[in-house]
Amino acid sequence: MKILGFWKKWHLNDFNAGTAEQEDVIDSYIQEHGIKEELFYSERREILEEKGLLIVDLDGKPYEYGTGWLYRSIDQNDLKEICKLVGLQEDVISTYCFGHRYIKREGFNGI
Repeated sequence: MKILGFWKKWHLNDFNAGTAEQEDVIDSYIQEHGIKEELFYSERREILEEKGLLIVDLDGKPYEYGTGWLYRSIDQNDLKEICKLVGLQEDVISTYCFGHRYIKREGFNGI
C-alpha cells in the first residue's frame, strides 16, 4: 500500500532527531550494512561521529544530533500524491507546521 509508505515517511515529520543530512547518512549506513532492526540512539550517534556529522550546521548554528526535535516539511510531490490517494483536492491541504495542520478551504474538517 502506497499510503502506508507515505505514513511511515511523514507521520512524525516534526519529531526528527537529526537534520536531513544526518538522517540520510544513517539511512545509507543501514542499507549498506543490511540492518533490519531499529538502531539505538547511541548507535546512530556513533555512526554520525564516525562520519564527522554528529554536529552539523543548521541555520547558521551548530546542531548536535538528538538535541532537539526538528521539523521537516512534507515534499510537495508526496503531498500531491497523498491528496490523490485519499481523494482530496490538492488545494484543500498544504502541510503541517509545528504540529498544526493548515486547511486551505473554509469549513473543511474531513481530516
